[in-house]
Amino acid sequence: PGSVRDAIRLSLSELSEGTRAVLETAAVVGNRISYALLESITALGPSTVLNGIEELVARSILDERSDRGRVLYDFRHPMVQQTVYDDFGLQRVRILHGHVAVAMEAFHGAEADAHADELAYHYARADESTERAKALRYLTIAGRAALDRRADAEAINYLSAALQTARSVPLGTSGPGDEPSETAREIVPLLARAHTHVGAFDAAAALWTEAVRSSRPDDPRYPGYCRSLGITNVWRGRHDEATRDFDAGLAAVEETEDRGAKIRLLVAKAHGLHEVGRADDALAVLRPALVLAEEVDDAGMLARVHRALALLHVWVGPPEEALKHGRRAIELGDAVGDLSTRFWARWGLAVLKGMRGDTEGMAAALEELNEIADDAHSPVLRLWTADMAVELAYARGDWDAGVALGEHAIALARSLHQRTLLPRLLVWTSQFHVARGELDRAEALVQEAVEASGIEREEGPLDVHQVVPTYIGLAHYLVHLGDYDEAIDAATRGLRIAEGTGYTLWAIHQLLPIYAEACLWAGRIDEAATVGARMRSHAERIDHRIGIAWADACDALVQWKRGDAGGAVDRMLAAADELESIPMMWTATRLRRQVAGRMIETGRRDEGIEQLARVHAACVSVNAGLELEKTRSMYRDLGMRPPSIRSSDGPLGLTRSETRVARLVAEGMSNKAIAAELRCATRTVSTHLSNMYGKLDIGGPGARVRLGNLAREAGLLEGGGSV
Repeated sequence: PGSVRDAIRLSLSELSEGTRAVLETAAVVGNRISYALLESITALGPSTVLNGIEELVARSILDERSDRGRVLYDFRHPMVQQTVYDDFGLQRVRILHGHVAVAMEAFHGAEADAHADELAYHYARADESTERAKALRYLTIAGRAALDRRADAEAINYLSAALQTARSVPLGTSGPGDEPSETAREIVPLLARAHTHVGAFDAAAALWTEAVRSSRPDDPRYPGYCRSLGITNVWRGRHDEATRDFDAGLAAVEETEDRGAKIRLLVAKAHGLHEVGRADDALAVLRPALVLAEEVDDAGMLARVHRALALLHVWVGPPEEALKHGRRAIELGDAVGDLSTRFWARWGLAVLKGMRGDTEGMAAALEELNEIADDAHSPVLRLWTADMAVELAYARGDWDAGVALGEHAIALARSLHQRTLLPRLLVWTSQFHVARGELDRAEALVQEAVEASGIEREEGPLDVHQVVPTYIGLAHYLVHLGDYDEAIDAATRGLRIAEGTGYTLWAIHQLLPIYAEACLWAGRIDEAATVGARMRSHAERIDHRIGIAWADACDALVQWKRGDAGGAVDRMLAAADELESIPMMWTATRLRRQVAGRMIETGRRDEGIEQLARVHAACVSVNAGLELEKTRSMYRDLGMRPPSIRSSDGPLGLTRSETRVARLVAEGMSNKAIAAELRCATRTVSTHLSNMYGKLDIGGPGARVRLGNLAREAGLLEGGGSV
């Protein structure tokens, strides 16, 4: 870099004096330089400035471009600008920025505020206290503008600099070490909002706390500050602190009789109660809020209350109440143009559609929600649609897209500190990996969800909407690992929260089905029957189509396990068809494999083989390793060659999971050691081996040795296999 800068200096030394002066001014201004601006700043005269610009363009130092009818100039190579700029002394830089700022402000005149970002940049680098005051003004204006257009990172940069400036020098109201100036008090809530938008909740909470402490209860802004601090503490998982914040705001409102502020605080408090499963308390808060909003006759306020009621009834029922309040919230939100209400009311109804089996309606709602999120320029709202979209992709069998969306959303949720969403996204994404036999990745995602959700904490309220999904993911993973007793324990802990708080939609949404499945495979048949009855009771009460189909499947499987395979098979088939029509593709596929087995057992071989072919095709389409291998094993047990899957085969024609097992066999590991390495059940390893022996035609004594030899010859040890 030093030699490059020396070469640049040597080249610039050949410039004429006038051109050099134009270049130095341009280096201070930066990019987006116009002739008129340079001419007004330099006082060199029109011809000198024009000649200088033309020489700089001819030497490829500046690029000339047209932008909306204006001719602008940018440095072609940033290092040229930086070299010229670095050659100025510190004091000269400050003087030059001050000179440019004053000249630029005069040049823009009445439109100066529209160029606040440029003016703030120069005034902030000037030296005089009067210029610092100008820097504060333009930094604040630029920050407000960035906040309004949801350019939150820019807003944070501008407003942080403004707050630092307001605190660093006397500006007529206070100095360092004194109470915050009025200017600083105005900046603090703006900066807190910007931090909230990007998910930096700890930083936002510190600023809202400062705003609360620097105001008095009789200040009209005080209740709003308490509300914002309370909401931020809800998002931080500090629910007890949030309740105190809301109550402080409500106490202040009683003195000011600000009914609008009271409604906003009541809605926010209800949201906090809703998050920790206190549905009855939340309803008790929202009912007077609705009465008050109707008295005030403010469409925006009324929309917010209906939205809150809709979201609460989505989870606790009855669904008719959720629909009624949701539709009213949408109507009012659309009328007043409230993006937040428009989004969340539709989001709640989309959840209701998806969980009740209307996946097409949910998909259509997602498209509309994404449009609103884009209008709001909100990555956080986009994450909330991703939460549903990942589950929808799993249900429909669009697994490659679902995994890609899930992994991207997880990374974004981490960066935005989305405490409630992150465990859910981790869990929904883990389910793809479990089904594909990628248990290492699944375990990592589930463990992160466990840690993020805090389900192992012994004290303090837990967020129902992050904790219950975490138990779903944990139980799902353990079932497929073959740890049925642990899966039952995880499911029952989740159910205690879901049913204990009245959030029955979460109970039906996978928890009860997973619990029932674990009981069936653990041989606890009577318990599975009881779970099926609970599932049906909840599902019928809220007309939950998926839950009823799951209950039908559970009853049929219980009937089979009790010895009546012939009587159970048609009931199992009907449940599989219903689940597939929703579609719950993967649940239907796994159930259909059981149907095929029972048909074959009861003499309906041709029908069973037809069902098995459907299962095989579905497994291949989503690359579902474990279930595919079980399906192919059933073909071999029938003395039949399984259908080809060459398009998805790796070395030796093995699936990814089989390749991993073959590599470990070649390394001399036992079945038990392989199971520990891959974090799967020992019988799963045995199934893999049986399938591979059939594929490679190496059955009989010595098959394991021959498999290891083939793996080494195929280069699996060197490359680690196609995993």
